[in-house]
Amino acid sequence: MGAPGSSYWTGSLFVYNITTNKYKAFLDKHNQVKFGSYLGYSVGAGHFRSRHTTEVVGGAPQHEQIGKAYIFSIDAKELNILHEMKGKKLGSYFGASICAVDLNADGFSDLLVGAPVQSTVREEGRVFVYINSGSGAVMNEMEIELIGSDKYAARFGESIVNLGDIDNDGFEDVAIGAPQEDDLRGAIYIYNGRADGISSAFSQRIEGLQISKSLSMFGQSISGQIDADNNGYVDVAVGAFRSDSAVLLRTRPVVIVEASLNHPESVNRTNFNCIENELPSVCMDLTLCFSYKGKEVPGYIVLFYNMSLDVNRKAESPSRFYFSSNGTSDVITGSIKVSSRVANCKTHQAFMRKDVRDILTPIQIEAAYHLGHHVISKRSTEEFPPLQPILQQKKEKDIIAKTINFARFCAHENCSADLQVSAKIGFLKPHENKTYLAVGSMKTLMLNVSLFNAGDDAYETTLHIRLPTGLYFIKILDLTDVSFLLDASSLSRAEEDLNFTVHAACENEGETGNVKRNKVTLTVPLKYEVMLTVHGFVNPTSFVYGPKEENEPETCMAEKMNFTFHVRKVDCADICNKRKECYRCIAPEDIMYVINTGQSMAPNISVEIMIPNSFIPQTDKLFNILDVQTTAGECHFKNYQRKCALEQKKGTMETLKDIFKFLSKTDKRLLDETRALKFEIRATAFPEPNPKVIELNKDENVAHAGFFKRQYKSILQAENRRDSWSYINSKSNKDD
Repeated sequence: MGAPGSSYWTGSLFVYNITTNKYKAFLDKHNQVKFGSYLGYSVGAGHFRSRHTTEVVGGAPQHEQIGKAYIFSIDAKELNILHEMKGKKLGSYFGASICAVDLNADGFSDLLVGAPVQSTVREEGRVFVYINSGSGAVMNEMEIELIGSDKYAARFGESIVNLGDIDNDGFEDVAIGAPQEDDLRGAIYIYNGRADGISSAFSQRIEGLQISKSLSMFGQSISGQIDADNNGYVDVAVGAFRSDSAVLLRTRPVVIVEASLNHPESVNRTNFNCIENELPSVCMDLTLCFSYKGKEVPGYIVLFYNMSLDVNRKAESPSRFYFSSNGTSDVITGSIKVSSRVANCKTHQAFMRKDVRDILTPIQIEAAYHLGHHVISKRSTEEFPPLQPILQQKKEKDIIAKTINFARFCAHENCSADLQVSAKIGFLKPHENKTYLAVGSMKTLMLNVSLFNAGDDAYETTLHIRLPTGLYFIKILDLTDVSFLLDASSLSRAEEDLNFTVHAACENEGETGNVKRNKVTLTVPLKYEVMLTVHGFVNPTSFVYGPKEENEPETCMAEKMNFTFHVRKVDCADICNKRKECYRCIAPEDIMYVINTGQSMAPNISVEIMIPNSFIPQTDKLFNILDVQTTAGECHFKNYQRKCALEQKKGTMETLKDIFKFLSKTDKRLLDETRALKFEIRATAFPEPNPKVIELNKDENVAHAGFFKRQYKSILQAENRRDSWSYINSKSNKDD
């Protein structure tokens, strides 16, 4: 008996012997229980120290505002503490309910302790489980906590009762109340014991609202261990004190079914031992067998089942086996009549599809079954209506699951394949002998892959190929030695080489061979292959340079002259004649062209223009660069400031007499080099050597363009039409 209010609510426990009419009490001589602990708020008894002794338990939910539960020994004159358990949260009311129950059927009592006010949000409640170690009443807490439905303000754990073994599985079961669940309607939960303690999930939830809408706080109190209807199973009484009601819940008879599925150890995919639709086929026999037993159960039952084939097959893949008839169904349903304690079996034949490739994944077969409608006949002396039996609830939920493997004939136990892969890149003609790939030189590439297996059969073999950026798959040309046609037309940059990775893999359980042999990496150098050609013209093509008077100071001329340099990409096919002389499409207003006739785009072209500034052998400086404007790229120049004695007078032109053009159509003139001002134009793909660039005509990318000096005199109209000149390297002083 509990006395929670004794000693100013410190509380105590008493044991009353109805035979001797004597009491034994817990006296707490060492002040182990704190003031205001409410010891005795809940009480119980069990076999904690041995299977032959009885100990008592008591809860103190207010101990230090957290709560404790104690196990007491019953000694000669008083009760003494053997073991104690402490709550985890302030205000949880740990110890408000306790229950001694042998969950794992080891003969020692285990302990459930309720903390109905423990909160995550508000008063959801928890039940803690302690398993007896079997030595000195030492209890070990399980990692799991029972939570019911974890509902708001449910106060789960307000009451706990031992129901005994209501499902006939050999382990005792418990009922736990949550009286304030569902807005004070209330509910109780059934949890089943098992070998490792208790199931973390409840097997049944019974709501007060299911029974009657008038019930309130259903589950505040629970009582068991009485067979009210005399059917061999203990029943449960549940109190609902706010509605002044008590409910009797009768336990239904439990049918314990033993089910098995017999099948071949493996499937030989080469053994066509059956006939399906008049054709040889690979098949296997699947036999379902059932028997049952139980207390107060019918003399026979009918079980309904459905059997499914290849349930764990790969996603979006058809079942590798099917049942006969239309050849599309991988599920079959049926029923079987079984007599008590007598096994009955039924066999179904399953056939393998013709196109099965995956023989590594085991065939998973499942058979689910349920009980047909049966009623236990009513005895003449019974006051209660008959009950429908129920199948014993199992972990697998009345499902038989079996796995069948395909037979594999391997030299190694784990069927180890030894995949060896090799690969090479094929260049199309006329590039087949090159060791690098020039950007823009080819529209397609060929990747040739060879695969060889030096070990056991490789199943579900796959070839993984990683292509470099800029290359795209077109199609497979050959499946013997796999040849891939790749699109290379998008390659425009050569910053990184092309790296190909080819990896062979299979689904065998063992190793797929030497890692170095089933993976290969190819590297193809990627380069720019450029051929720069420079051509140039000037406009205006000539001016007249007059004589210089003796002792006459130099005069700075303010006349401005504009020269336009056009640098653009030109397709040599548009401008070259049969001799590859690239002059035809050059516009007369352009002074210079840089033409790339190579296979690749020319990156980062540098053009150096040397502007003439004096007539040999004189050193007089002729021009100053006043301004440079560009529409693309960047231009840098070095300026030379001429020192002049006198400034030019407005409106006078002393040395610059005339600007004219030579427009002749046919004959060419030979001019002394000393009488020509030459623009030297030099182009290069990179200012500094670059291993990524190959210049095919590096020594030929320099050109000269110029305009010519003449003494001031009359010029014939026929001579004035010349615009094409050749330069000679001459030291003579001939005058034109």
